[in-house]
Amino acid sequence: MTREEAEALIARVVRDEIGLQRSLHARDRMVQRDYTILDVLAVLENHTVVRGPHWSPEHQDHLIVLRGICTEGRPTRVVLALRPQGHCLLVTIMPTRPARRAPREDS
Repeated sequence: MTREEAEALIARVVRDEIGLQRSLHARDRMVQRDYTILDVLAVLENHTVVRGPHWSPEHQDHLIVLRGICTEGRPTRVVLALRPQGHCLLVTIMPTRPARRAPREDS
């Protein structure tokens, strides 16, 4: 799956043309980290691809990692399992950690 094909699937999920199921892990993390399905959709609507899509032979789908902003303004990462046929799966959701900065060199 190309990145363009993945973006097209994500757009179809946002338009509710393709179902988005939540894994048990994702459900637990949503409660634990205070995220709702609206937060997930906010990230899907306006995101940057961090990694992927990569084929997962174990699960027979394409994993993709997205970064965006949830409805409360928190930087957030979402991991999706994309499938060309059938539903897609929310694997997990998590706050984005601040980027590490290289130490400054003193002159």
